[in-house]
Amino acid sequence: MIKTKITKNLSGKKGYTLVELSIAILIISLLMAGVFSMLTGSINNSKATLTSQRISQIYKSMGTYLMVNKRLPCPASILTSKIEDVTYGQEIGAGTGCVGGGVYQSAASANLLFGGVPVVALNLSSEYAEDGYGNKLNYFIDRRFTKNFINPGSDTGDSFGTSDSISNIIEIDEKQANGAFSILSNNVIFTLLSTGANGLGGFDAESGTRNPLSTESEEAKNQPITLNNAVSPPTAHFDNQFIMNSFGSDSFDDILIYKTRIDFVNDFSASNLIYCSGSAITDADFPQKNLYYGQYLYASSACVAPNQSLVKIIRCGFDGFWQYVLASCP
Repeated sequence: MIKTKITKNLSGKKGYTLVELSIAILIISLLMAGVFSMLTGSINNSKATLTSQRISQIYKSMGTYLMVNKRLPCPASILTSKIEDVTYGQEIGAGTGCVGGGVYQSAASANLLFGGVPVVALNLSSEYAEDGYGNKLNYFIDRRFTKNFINPGSDTGDSFGTSDSISNIIEIDEKQANGAFSILSNNVIFTLLSTGANGLGGFDAESGTRNPLSTESEEAKNQPITLNNAVSPPTAHFDNQFIMNSFGSDSFDDILIYKTRIDFVNDFSASNLIYCSGSAITDADFPQKNLYYGQYLYASSACVAPNQSLVKIIRCGFDGFWQYVLASCP
């Protein structure tokens, strides 16, 4: 009796039609696609946040390095592997122009260099040499600001505080929604750039090999091409213009920060590294001597009687210009 009853119940149960099954599968697929999209977006956002955090820490470490060494660090090789190379993240050509393997000079500007982040010099772990996507951060810098500190006196040359060329160095542009470009800054001395989620044009941190180049016009502006190791120093084709944002682009995803010399001065109280040029002194009573911010220069001779205890004085000001403390004898 029991077996018969069960058989009847089972035989009387209605099954799903093909249409109902198709609808159910479609709903499940849509739900899974939505969940996957949310997870992918969340992962990409977390990687972008990690990249920004690392870039921010690198900049802070560069400020510390500047205050200790009175110059900015040279790039590391962009070609090394964090797994295979003991030289990974080591500064190349410290203080002498940053010439060496894996660091590239712009074919358009001899002062503009490209390489990896010198994490060893910055006392950072190796992970800070790469973005959140596993590719190396690209480090661009005007090498004049990496040269050794120049002591006060009559000597001239380039260093962080003595380089007179602080305009039209590196230009950062932004593409507007209407397709026009606006200049955000043109006196930038260094940039840090992540090639973003697509990684196009970047260098894989584990292997040191390069990813395929981007064909998107704005991303292409940010990536050196045609790396030439057959010359000394090695060169690459890139100019001094970089794109910060590209509104309306579906593929541009580079992450970039840039800093000027005045940014370093303000952020790390580095005004003591900015000099006043002796050649800018037009008052014949003073020797033409280079001094740094806050230092005083006294006239070659004292005032005449009855004020022989006095002497004219100028002071090197914050902006690299001389200021009179005592402009004339009484």
